Amino acid sequence: MHNGKEFTGHVEVAAALERQYYFARPYPSWERGLSDHTNRSARQYWPNNRPGKLLVYRTPAAVLQAG
Repeated sequence: MHNGKEFTGHVEVAAALERQYYFARPYPSWERGLSDHTNRSARQYWPNNRPGKLLVYRTPAAVLQAG
């Protein structure tokens, strides 16, 4: 299950809407095919200019330029 707080009330929401929720497990990527594909496709058209911890808080473009 997701570790964030955004799904805390999912049981109550599902009951109110009379719907079921299905959560993908953290590691089996085949359970998230559509979302992973959509994210990959979006990254082709919208550059990711956010600095990342793995990149020592540099943007991907800065890392590539540094060689």
